[in-house]
Amino acid sequence: MDTTAWQRDDQPDEEQRLCVQLMLVELGAEEASLYELFYRQRLPIAAIARLTGTAEGTIKYRLFALRKKLLRLR
Repeated sequence: MDTTAWQRDDQPDEEQRLCVQLMLVELGAEEASLYELFYRQRLPIAAIARLTGTAEGTIKYRLFALRKKLLRLR
């Protein structure tokens, strides 16, 4: 089975990367750090909570708020 098509589609193109970079400029330092840890480094919520000394529930809420903010910036 040829999986190259879905693999290509799964990867963000240059325009998508640029759009994300422009949106990240609008984030505060804490939001940008959370984005980096969760989405780029792919750390689990528990690991982020340990690293930051923050409750897991708080991390989940901040991720929810971050996604909401990024959607508004689109």
